[in-house]
Amino acid sequence: MKVKQPSYYPSFRCSAGSCRDSCCIGWEISLDSETANRYRGVEGHLGERLRQAMQVTEENETLFQLGPGQRCPFLNSDGLCDLICQLGEDSLGEICREHPRFYQWYPGFREDGLGLCCEEAARLLLSQEKPLEFILTEEPDPEGEGEPLEFSPERARLLWEARSTGLRILQNRRHPVWERLAMLLRFGRMLEGFLPVVESEAGQDCAKLYAEAERLVREYASPDRQDGLLEMAGQIVSDSDLQDRQRMIGRILTFFSTLEPNRPVWLERLEGLRSKQALLAGSWEEIRREGSGTVYEQLAVYFFDRYFLDSCWYWDDPMGAVAFCTLSVLLLSLLDAGTKLKKGAVSLEDRIESAKSYSREIEYSLENREQLGEWLAENEELQPERLIRMLTAGEQGRHFS
Repeated sequence: MKVKQPSYYPSFRCSAGSCRDSCCIGWEISLDSETANRYRGVEGHLGERLRQAMQVTEENETLFQLGPGQRCPFLNSDGLCDLICQLGEDSLGEICREHPRFYQWYPGFREDGLGLCCEEAARLLLSQEKPLEFILTEEPDPEGEGEPLEFSPERARLLWEARSTGLRILQNRRHPVWERLAMLLRFGRMLEGFLPVVESEAGQDCAKLYAEAERLVREYASPDRQDGLLEMAGQIVSDSDLQDRQRMIGRILTFFSTLEPNRPVWLERLEGLRSKQALLAGSWEEIRREGSGTVYEQLAVYFFDRYFLDSCWYWDDPMGAVAFCTLSVLLLSLLDAGTKLKKGAVSLEDRIESAKSYSREIEYSLENREQLGEWLAENEELQPERLIRMLTAGEQGRHFS
């Protein structure tokens, strides 16, 4: 089985007691049945603590009952895990052992990654200065680990090549990242016509459709050809869009403020930004023009790479993943703009904190992510063409190295 991982994946190490925002606080901790049964057999004082901490829900799921401050009952005052200290790391259940790693299975293929809700994972990603690379390795086929998604050979080839082209667009450093996101939005629009909802209904035309889509995808893998996507994006931008930005920023912040927060401080932060929209728009313009190094490129690559295949497979919706990627980067840049207003500058640690918070509040909340997807699909004011205007208005005639 082939295994794909981001190049920094092997470097991940839990920062344990030095972590400023432990995953052992504020997160529901579920136990797989094997671990729960093993814990019930632990002897001594630790065994008593384990049995007292475990509770079984109506759905027959075993959880650790969190203590004061939503802390795991086994997180000690030094920020370390009593289970690891006394039983060893191998004693951990699957959730605790694997977090923040995530896996997606495909036929003969597995993709691994590190979720941004972990500050160390976010630091590894956002510290990358070179275009992010992915490594491929071979592992024996495991039995009973994950259910692979079923792709037809034609569909699999098209989606993998489409994602590869999308990543090349996002890493095309001939253009600022905002233009690259606009180019990706145009590319996503083009893909929409090539993903039939039900392949069997397309008959022989399906093969022709895939062949034409593959030709298009390979064509736009070229940086020179990608300039055409930017020209198409530029055709829908007008001078008035510069004045629209503040209103767009207000709509984005208002929507995110309606979602269920994991922590109250997240909602407080959004409300603080909403209260100074005019100043925030000016600060965001400064952030946009400064470029902010490679941070937004790496964030865009993370979101697009992680969600594109699933979005296409489950919903035939390339624009769903593209819009989610774009809006995620937009909101994170607005959080940076707020930090710049407050502090005068934005540090890497500030950006790590924002990425981690966004991931915890939005990315790792299935309900919030579904509401975001519905909002993007139904809100005409935030269709790709409007997002392109917000991203690229005022960019015409500018050249970047």
